[in-house]
Amino acid sequence: MTVSLSMRVPGTYVAFDNSAAVQGLVAEQERALIVGPMTDNVAFEEGVGDADTLYRITNGNIADGYFGPQSILAAACRAFLLASPNMELWAAGQADGAGVAAAGIVTFGGTATAAGSLNLYVAGLPVRVAVAVGDTGAAVSAALDTAIAARTDLPCTASDAAGDLTFTAANKGLLGNSISIYLNWADSEETPAGITVDLTGLDATYHYLKDGTLDAVLTSTISAMMDEQYHYVFCCYNDATVTAALGVEMKRRWTPEVRAPGCAFICARKLHSAAITWGELWNHEYTAAMAYSTSPTPPWVWGAAWMGAISKAASESIAAKARPFRGIEIPGVLAPKEGTAARWDLNERNQLLWGGCSTYTVDAGGRAVIERVITTYRENAIGAPDTSYLNLQTVLSSMTFSTQWWTRFAARYVRHGLADDTAQLRPNLRIVRPKDLVDEGYALCRELEAAGLVENVDDLVIAAARSLTDVNRVDMTLSPDWVNQFLIFDTNVQFVL
Repeated sequence: MTVSLSMRVPGTYVAFDNSAAVQGLVAEQERALIVGPMTDNVAFEEGVGDADTLYRITNGNIADGYFGPQSILAAACRAFLLASPNMELWAAGQADGAGVAAAGIVTFGGTATAAGSLNLYVAGLPVRVAVAVGDTGAAVSAALDTAIAARTDLPCTASDAAGDLTFTAANKGLLGNSISIYLNWADSEETPAGITVDLTGLDATYHYLKDGTLDAVLTSTISAMMDEQYHYVFCCYNDATVTAALGVEMKRRWTPEVRAPGCAFICARKLHSAAITWGELWNHEYTAAMAYSTSPTPPWVWGAAWMGAISKAASESIAAKARPFRGIEIPGVLAPKEGTAARWDLNERNQLLWGGCSTYTVDAGGRAVIERVITTYRENAIGAPDTSYLNLQTVLSSMTFSTQWWTRFAARYVRHGLADDTAQLRPNLRIVRPKDLVDEGYALCRELEAAGLVENVDDLVIAAARSLTDVNRVDMTLSPDWVNQFLIFDTNVQFVL
């Protein structure tokens, strides 16, 4: 702003203009969002938040208060914050619909002939009770019932009836079928002699609760998101019908009119062949899927921790958007045991990567660590193989470039006139020419090259011209080259004797 030309009063006038104040690249506060079921059943600790409403979550207690401590959504929030405690986190819960809550029965029998403890893992969380010599299975079941009732962090309740311990999910829907009940997960744990534990009242594959039906829908939650940007979005649901709407919404957010790009994450516990089939259900550029096998940890905890680990690493710097996530721990999850088929080998993991699923490995300490993160996008619109969005780093790099590009030009060219490249202009007229925009674009790409996001700026071509149909518009094209990932090192050793 300068003093008006109509001013005739003598004096010295000073105006300030902040359009060029910010130098270099901008620091962005990234945000994460988790969507999932909240509890609305009077039998459980009911959340005080409204359904399909976004709330800022700064710690697990706040998530418990809004969504109910036994809700799937609250557990996902706690898992994310464990992995990424400094990320700005929002969450929106969905009320249970007309579905059925999953349930299952564990039957205890016999009489203990040795003292010890009964170690039950409910959705990956240990519940332990002491067992004395002479205790019956019915007594052990009753003790577990009492111990479970004292917990507020389990996604289910338990009810004992003469040794039959019936578990019922806190949330209705298909997700309850992923609540597992495991016995003696740790290698050092064993059931006291004389006590029998019958798990046949659960799903045979993973000791799941079973017969849960009909997840909630995301339509109202997506509407509540409006056009606010959420860089990382985890969906607790992993059913194709429910998550399809989220995939459509994420694509809409990348359009230039909305300009709120982000990437979505989903997770499921599957056998290997089923995991590939599940991964191939999607073909979304902006969605990453993780599958894992035998583990007591439910997929909403595993997936939220996975997204948290990725978001924490990616937010370290601009260059971090282009770096692999290999070797980063997924905290708070129980990895499949060593020596079991659930620890997928190299060939199995390679098949998953061709089937749209990201992969993990297990380190020497038994911790799950990220191996490679890809999107579910595999084919273009005509069904031809397309690797343009294979790596999640491509999405993250594009998202960061979008922010830096928009911020630079929006800040520096707020109220400018537009003239042809041939115009001879005095300085400080706030009139821009296409060639000025090209120069600004090159300067920004140079800064992004120095920051580690783009490469080969010397070969970059930026073209800009005034529109033939609108004299107030400039059309620009450019093809920046993102920094790639060092993933495979192939060495051929030709030794000499």
